[in-house]
Amino acid sequence: PDAKSRPFLVVFFDMDHLKWVNDTHGHDVGDSVIRGLAAHLQSRLPARHLLCRRSGDEFVELVEVDDVQTLADLRERLADGISAFRVDADIGSIPVTVSAGVARFPEDATAMQDLLICADGALNRVKQNGRAAVGWFDEGLGRKLRRDRLIQTRLARAIDTCAITVHYLPEVDLRHVTVIGFEALARWVDEELGEVLPGEFIPVAEDSHMMERLTLHVLSTVHADRPHIEARFPGAQVSVNTRPQALRSRRVLDLLTGVGVTDGEPRRPIHLELGEAAMHTAHRQLGREMQTLRGLGVRLVLDDFGSGDTSVSRLAGLQGHRIKIDGSLTAALEGSDGMQVVTAMIQLARALDLEVSAEGVESEAQRELLLGLGCERAQGWLYARAMRLEELLDLPARLGPASLAAQDAAAGVAARPMRGQPPAAA
Repeated sequence: PDAKSRPFLVVFFDMDHLKWVNDTHGHDVGDSVIRGLAAHLQSRLPARHLLCRRSGDEFVELVEVDDVQTLADLRERLADGISAFRVDADIGSIPVTVSAGVARFPEDATAMQDLLICADGALNRVKQNGRAAVGWFDEGLGRKLRRDRLIQTRLARAIDTCAITVHYLPEVDLRHVTVIGFEALARWVDEELGEVLPGEFIPVAEDSHMMERLTLHVLSTVHADRPHIEARFPGAQVSVNTRPQALRSRRVLDLLTGVGVTDGEPRRPIHLELGEAAMHTAHRQLGREMQTLRGLGVRLVLDDFGSGDTSVSRLAGLQGHRIKIDGSLTAALEGSDGMQVVTAMIQLARALDLEVSAEGVESEAQRELLLGLGCERAQGWLYARAMRLEELLDLPARLGPASLAAQDAAAGVAARPMRGQPPAAA
C-alpha cells in the first residue's frame, strides 16, 4: 500500500482448539470444520473484502474502509457473530470459537509486513486473555511489541553473560515457620531496558526458541548454589520453574535428575514446577518420559493452581507431587467464596494424594486459615521475598514478619507492596 491507497483493515482469524476437534472427531471432521469456518466468515464479513487461508486454521482478511463501511460499522460487524458460532459437519453441528486481531492502514502501519505484525500482536493478546474475541491493535500494544523486540535482541547475550541471575524464594512449614525449600526464579536487570520482569522475557524466550538455553542456565546456577544452600538448610528441596518446550531437551532432563553435574558430588533431583496453564501441553509432550523422571526422583509441582481450568482427570493423569494454590486465591481467603474454593482444592489434593502449598501468604490470618484447612506449606511476603544466594545464607531457620523486616532493611527496601500487589522482583 501507499499514501494514495484507501484505508483498510488487516484481520487475522485463528480458530480456537482445532486440535481438540481433530483429536476428538478425526481430521476429516477437522477439515470440514475449517471449510465451514471459511464459509461462515465469507457470509458475515463486509462485501468489499478479500479472505485468504494463511495456514491450518488461520485466515487473513483485508477489508476496505470507506464512506459506506465506516470504521465504527466494521468494529460492530467484526464483533457480532464472528467469535462464536456453529458449523455443520458430517457428525452434526459443532460449536466453534474464533480469535481475531485487527490492524488499520494507515494509522497503525503503512507497510504490509508491519500491518501483519500488528494484527498478529493483537491476535496474540486476545489468546492470552481467554480467546473467542476480536482485539484491535493500539499504541499500548505497539510499545509492548517494540519492547519485546528489544528484549529478544538482548536476551541471548544476557543468558551467555550471566546477566540473568537466580533468586530464591523460601518455602516454609506453616506449623513451625521453618524453611523447608526454595523456588529458584530467574531475574534480569538490563543496562538499557532496566528491570525486565519474567512475565516479559519468558514469553519472548519461548517465542524465540531460547527456553532451553535459559533453563539450562538456571539449572546450572542452581546446581552450583545447592551445596551452599544445603549446608545452611539441610534437607531443603530446591525447585525450578520452566516451560514444557524446555523439557524436550535431554540436557535439561539430565540436569533435573543431577546427571552431568561436573563436581563429582551426588546431587538430589531438582523438583520441577510447571504453571497450570502449561499442564495440558506438558502432559502431551512428556507422556511416558514423566514416568521415567518420577522414577529418578524428579517431582512435579503444579504452580499457580486455580488460575486455569484444569480437569480432575488431567490432574490425576499427570501424577504430580504437589499443587501450589495461586496467590490470587490466597488473597481471597478471608471472603466466603475464596474459602470455599480453597477448601475444595485442598480436599481434591488429598483425594489424589497430593501435597498442598500456598503462594502469596501475606498475613497471619491467611496462615491460620490455611493451617485450619490442612495446608501446611507456604511462601509469600509474610515470610520472605525472593533473594540472592548471599542473602539466603544469612536467613534464620525460622521466618516471620520480623525476619522479613530485617531483610528489607538490609536490602534498602523502603516499604513492602500493598497487599495483593506483587513485589517488585516477582
